Amino acid sequence: MPVAAFAQLTATLADPAPIYKTLLVSVNGIRNPDFLSSSVVPDPRFDRFVEIMTELSRAYRLRWIEDTPNSGQFSVVIEDYGSTRTNYGAERLSNN
Repeated sequence: MPVAAFAQLTATLADPAPIYKTLLVSVNGIRNPDFLSSSVVPDPRFDRFVEIMTELSRAYRLRWIEDTPNSGQFSVVIEDYGSTRTNYGAERLSNN
C-alpha cells in the first residue's frame, strides 16, 4: 500500500488504531505482534506506539506531510503536544 493512502486512511478516521494494527508489520524495528509466530515474545512497544499515534490523531495534534509534492515520502508532524499534553502524560504514568 502506498504511504499516501496509509496517511489518508489514518488521518480521516476517528479511530486510526485498526489501520495501524492491520497494515503495519513493524515500525522502526518494533514488530507488530499480529504478524509474529506464536513462539516469538511480543514487544509491548508496538501497542504503545498505536496508542500514542491514535491519541495524537484524536487530539488533532498529528499530521502527515508529504516531503515534496509527488515524492511519496512523508513525515509525521506532532504539533503543540508539549503545551497541552505533558501533565496528562505524567498523570497517566503515575496512575499505572
